[in-house]
Amino acid sequence: INDKWGYVNKSGVLVVKPRYGQAYSFSDGLAIVITGVKKKKTRDHHSLPTFPVVGSYGFIDKSGKIRIRPQFTWAGNFSGGLAPVKINNRYGFINKAGKLVVAPRFDSAEPFSDGLALVGVGKKFGYIDTTGRFVIEPKFDFAKAF
Repeated sequence: INDKWGYVNKSGVLVVKPRYGQAYSFSDGLAIVITGVKKKKTRDHHSLPTFPVVGSYGFIDKSGKIRIRPQFTWAGNFSGGLAPVKINNRYGFINKAGKLVVAPRFDSAEPFSDGLALVGVGKKFGYIDTTGRFVIEPKFDFAKAF
């Protein structure tokens, strides 16, 4: 509504007023919201806007309350209680309290899947556990989440 994003419930009733530059689906009880969008979103006639969207990424709960204030240059969905975030051009992971639990030391990161997260180091990809320890060292030229 008026180029702002909000949320409706399954009955179509507005439950979070449109006030975000962009908003995403809920995952693990939280949804990514973006404030201060500075770049026109791109979309084709069938899809939602595509990344990258320049702004500050944060998270809200289903009541619309900001749980993690918009502060990241990028964020991915929560999975297993952790979400990848981009800080100063490096990727790490936060918990649902917004606390950094895996330091931002990766060149790319995806949400956890089956207990492992795909991360990039240089031009290689590997997998870490929830503590940030490599379970599979970065040795692949291409990889996908489990």
